[in-house]
Amino acid sequence: MANSFEKLEIKMTDSVRQQVQDESAATELRMENRIRDILQKSHEERTIESRRQIESTHAVEEKLERKRGELGTDVQEMKACLDGLEQQMGKKVPIINVQPKRRIARGIERHIYDLVKENNRSQDERVGRMEQYVQTKLCRVLQVAPRVNATKPPDKSCPVRSRPQQEHLPAPHQSVKVKRATDQAQKAVKRRSELTARRYDALHKNETSGN
Repeated sequence: MANSFEKLEIKMTDSVRQQVQDESAATELRMENRIRDILQKSHEERTIESRRQIESTHAVEEKLERKRGELGTDVQEMKACLDGLEQQMGKKVPIINVQPKRRIARGIERHIYDLVKENNRSQDERVGRMEQYVQTKLCRVLQVAPRVNATKPPDKSCPVRSRPQQEHLPAPHQSVKVKRATDQAQKAVKRRSELTARRYDALHKNETSGN
């Protein structure tokens, strides 16, 4: 009886041990298959990613190559423009490189030119005011003279008193003097304007020949 129990126990122990071994082997096999699948999938993903990186690298290289060609063309065009500018600057060197003394002389001439213009403007204003003043005075004198003659007619009953009174009215004589003074002033202004114009023309001619 004891032997039968021992045999049954040994058989059950062997059966359990075998079952455990089978389950352990199956688990290991499943784990190996799962690990193999994971490794294969990761390898495929790495391969796909590397292909994408290679393709993007090639695209970037092609883009950089196109940009390099465009930049090379732009550089050549800029060099050609710079060469043309250097040639033009080389042709105009005497005009660009002005000596300091000549530059100072040109500045002085321009300053004198501005002064002459300002002087002409002030003279024109002064002449205009003078002409207006003379015309105003002349108009006043011409308006006063007939009024004096009309208000003080000669008295025929007293020829002795009428003669000094007529001699005391120098309106025509005064108008002649004013007219003569006006003519002289206008002639003087005209001569001064002509002299200023000649000086201005001479200065402008010198400045043009200097340039």
